[in-house]
Amino acid sequence: AWAYFNNNILSPDQLMQSINEISDITKQQFLKYHQQEKFDLLLVHNIFSFSLHIAAAKAFAEIVDGYKIPTITTNHDYYWERGAYQNTTSDQVQQFLDTYVPFQSKHIKYISINSIARQELLKRRSIESDVLGDFLDFNQSPWVKDDYNQTFLRDIKVKENDLVVLQATRIIGRKGIGLALDFVAELNQHKEKLIGKTLYNGKKITSDSDIILVMAGSTEKRDLVYRHKLERKITQLGIKAHFTNGIVA
Repeated sequence: AWAYFNNNILSPDQLMQSINEISDITKQQFLKYHQQEKFDLLLVHNIFSFSLHIAAAKAFAEIVDGYKIPTITTNHDYYWERGAYQNTTSDQVQQFLDTYVPFQSKHIKYISINSIARQELLKRRSIESDVLGDFLDFNQSPWVKDDYNQTFLRDIKVKENDLVVLQATRIIGRKGIGLALDFVAELNQHKEKLIGKTLYNGKKITSDSDIILVMAGSTEKRDLVYRHKLERKITQLGIKAHFTNGIVA
């Protein structure tokens, strides 16, 4: 439904009718599965916070409250965090968001991914949430080779003694991936100082080591222009960088 916010294809009343119709379809389709599986817990990501399909928020709100299904909703970002989605084109849409995005229910437990988002949710909607960040556990033991991953480095064109800089995000502009390219370019300028240094996994950096940026995330259609921009910058900087989506999910 967000796709309609910035054009004049539909009137406000037509838009709300369309949103409600899509919501009803979504609800009925999900209930078919619920009747078969009898879900006792739902784990919902981003439906009640930011979604390109806001009709789904109403659908799941009615499902959760109507069937009293305990639900945990993890919210990676709320719509008010995105500049492009802070202003709606009609009061009806804003009222819809105020009701369903996010939706308040005693059956829903909210998870925010950082303390700033948690505080803003509490301030705007008086909704309490727990913080569960997206992060890596660097204290865990290093992963070991097995039959499944033994060719992984070769598959992503990385040698055993290369220095890898990981960009573990989707390929989208707001992630500022251009800064990672600049970082790798600058790191290359200091490579001589790194030769002989030992990496965390015991491998030593040698004169044959390459400094490689590995970008593991996917690129959606709407971000292809941004990816092409990154590809041009990679060539201009003369650095090594690999897009590995398809190998890394």
